[in-house]
Amino acid sequence: MTQRQRSLVGGISVLGIAGLICKVVGVLYRIPLVNSIGSMGVAVYQQVFPSYNLMLTISSAGLPVAVSRMVAHYLNKEDPRTARQVFRVALWLLGVLGVAGSLLMFALSNRLALATGTLESRLGFMMIAPSILLVCVMSAFRGYMQGQRRMVPTAISQLIEQVGKVAIAIPLAVLGMRRGGYAMGAAGALLGTSIAEAAALGYMMVDWTRNRRAAD
Repeated sequence: MTQRQRSLVGGISVLGIAGLICKVVGVLYRIPLVNSIGSMGVAVYQQVFPSYNLMLTISSAGLPVAVSRMVAHYLNKEDPRTARQVFRVALWLLGVLGVAGSLLMFALSNRLALATGTLESRLGFMMIAPSILLVCVMSAFRGYMQGQRRMVPTAISQLIEQVGKVAIAIPLAVLGMRRGGYAMGAAGALLGTSIAEAAALGYMMVDWTRNRRAAD
């Protein structure tokens, strides 16, 4: 097995382990969430995610994989300049799509709440809206780094997302529950999700900056 193959296998293994840990944390996250905001709060929380996932899919479906493949292609041809150009174009495109998705969800929060039949979810839609932009931009960074066969940053960012939900979303859910009942509690949990996404993106940007300086 060549060095490149070993690197790829190692990277895939890291992603697999991180994915497993994230799934475990995600399952365990539900327990304190239910205890914090109750079944009514969880019902409001869950009403938000179908629309959020749809917006996210429309905004970034398939693009990170395409970025990864294109970057890997040009790096294999020893053309890092074009690989960086692919990343810049993808970052711009995903950024625009992310802004549009976030603004659309924020503007339509009342209608989305009406459509779900849960008026209390309006604030939750507003709190999760920034995540569309954050995840779209982060997808560009992940695609670029995976094209470089650097899987560890993606794995760490995934862990930051999941751990952040526990460390940030749960306290905000508790605070919201105390201030305004289960609807505010659900909104607090969703705001915590957005903050966790922002922390993960921040890590990716720092890693990208350090790696770029090292390459220069």
